[in-house]
Amino acid sequence: MSTNAPTRARPLVLSIQSMDDLRARFVSTLLASCSASLGQGEDPPGSNTGPQIERYLRGWRDRYGKQYLAGARWCGLFAEYHVRAAYDAIDAICPISNAYWLAASSQWLAMGKKNGWLVENPEPGDIGVLVREGS
Repeated sequence: MSTNAPTRARPLVLSIQSMDDLRARFVSTLLASCSASLGQGEDPPGSNTGPQIERYLRGWRDRYGKQYLAGARWCGLFAEYHVRAAYDAIDAICPISNAYWLAASSQWLAMGKKNGWLVENPEPGDIGVLVREGS
């Protein structure tokens, strides 16, 4: 096998609720929230910064009272922002409360492993984590 071959992402999924009315409301709200963010991105591309990214940094900073470094990985902040917003919108308790450390996807994966939330067959509302070999 060539060491120059591109790494493949292996999807892992966190399932954080059983399917019921609460999950249906959560999924609907989460998808609406995330859909409203389609097309947002880094500015300049590849910088991990920009006005749209600032919204997630500000939400994290306001919620946890901690400064997040501009230019650091923000993919987990996006997921945490939208998951929390969806739970808040349906007036439900968020299972990731006080999760100030969920800034990167690797931290979501660690949480999923710790809590036994990894599943092989994802359902709507599950959070996907892409893991690159060697990371």
